[in-house]
Amino acid sequence: MPLLTPRVSAVFVSYFHRCYCFCFAIIFSWLFLGVLFENKVYRFNTLAIIVSILGWLAATAYLYRWMSRREALLVRREKPILAVSMLLLFVGQLSLGYWLAVATAWDTEAVYRGAVNLALQGNLGNYRDYFHIFPHNLGATSLLGLLFSTGAALGMEDLYWLGTIYNVVSLTLGSLLVYGICRELKDVKHGLLALWLLTTCIPLQFYTPVFYTDTLSLPFVAALYYFYLRLLKQEVFYKRLLLGIFLGLLCAMGALIKFSVAIVAVAILADLVIRGQLWRQRYSLVAALLIFFILLKSFTAYRDNHLLDERYSDLKRVPHLHWVMMGLKGNGAYNGEDYGYTHSYPTYEQRVDANLARIKERLADYGFRGYLEFLGRKQQLNFGSGIYGVHEMIDDNPQRRNALHEFALDGGRYFDYYKVLAHGHHVLIFLLIIWGLWYDAVTRNKQAATIFAARTAVVGIYLFLLLWEANSRYIINFIPVFVICAVYSFPDAYRVLTALRRTLLDSLRPHDEAEAA
Repeated sequence: MPLLTPRVSAVFVSYFHRCYCFCFAIIFSWLFLGVLFENKVYRFNTLAIIVSILGWLAATAYLYRWMSRREALLVRREKPILAVSMLLLFVGQLSLGYWLAVATAWDTEAVYRGAVNLALQGNLGNYRDYFHIFPHNLGATSLLGLLFSTGAALGMEDLYWLGTIYNVVSLTLGSLLVYGICRELKDVKHGLLALWLLTTCIPLQFYTPVFYTDTLSLPFVAALYYFYLRLLKQEVFYKRLLLGIFLGLLCAMGALIKFSVAIVAVAILADLVIRGQLWRQRYSLVAALLIFFILLKSFTAYRDNHLLDERYSDLKRVPHLHWVMMGLKGNGAYNGEDYGYTHSYPTYEQRVDANLARIKERLADYGFRGYLEFLGRKQQLNFGSGIYGVHEMIDDNPQRRNALHEFALDGGRYFDYYKVLAHGHHVLIFLLIIWGLWYDAVTRNKQAATIFAARTAVVGIYLFLLLWEANSRYIINFIPVFVICAVYSFPDAYRVLTALRRTLLDSLRPHDEAEAA
């Protein structure tokens, strides 16, 4: 069976996908027009950002043309090229992790120090109270605790460096999986183009010394999509069943680290429906769901019996509605006043009721039109910065002050240049995504539905952040999906740009010849 051919009515799939692309092309176009020309939250210099976008576009187009002319060579030498690329990426990220090392603070400190205590003492130590309040960070802490326990058993003393290495491995693995996805969807050339876009995402490389939920969950986002494509391709029943089990494992582990990973699973389920594959993959799907819920239930039991006091946790725990409530004030970002409000109620049940009441109150105060205007401001905060708040994560007591900090930290001599470079790259990726949506909305592209799962994941994180607390850092683990969609759209954009360039040159040529005569 062809890897990416939907089995349901081609007419229905084409019509549905064109409508789908049209709707979200409008939404994302409106968002990024605001991000580029009326960025009230981050206030970038529009002209500088446009120059940055054009620079990144020119560099990417030149690389694409260069690879297109040597495509046979790339296919023939794929393995050594990929191996060298991954090695260079790993070494580069490891170097950045060393030179940008920090003394962790706030949530990252609790995750790291809690993991160290878990590895060396078997408990969370002084950070137990923190995890009673924020138990959702226990997945990352437990993963790091297992890593640190293994490292300590092997005689490693610098557990921070071990965490940095693991973080770099996570990012490198995520990049390799994105390469594999783009190779499956397109070819070797487009896999390498994806590596280019990931490698040149500067904030992602600067995040290497901070092993927090954003980067630790990133490879799970990519892995879910990659092994889903393998599942679609697989014809042998028992192998499909094993892949279903593995997908359930990946989804559970990823969601325990950062539950937004589950958005990819929802996108995959929607894609199965569109493809007409739901019945064919029913056993794999049931296996995935069983493994997912068994692992979540098992971790909850482990958490309550070995890490936390369940009764005390109920007194301290912050309801999920708290982040929804906080996401309805100002521009939707964190604010200490709401945190104090939630904790002014002594029990978990009272906090839930208080948060729900405040949510209803704020929605009523906005009204329909006011709420839409608020959502526009909020999504600018979520999607309007290409530095993703990484500079705030790596400024916690830098351990090795050096020239890189002049570039990477707010207040550094070259920080403004970094912002322009990073934001231009970010906007270019989304302009390519938007281009692809418009292109598939107005053309009869028979292969457009092959990217439906990735696009639905992008839409999913967009919809999730409409409701949640706003923070540009919350989209970092979805950068692989953004890049996949951008790479898928790039050939059509490149073809149109090349045609426009040729037309422009042809229109100028007679004028030049007349002047020469």
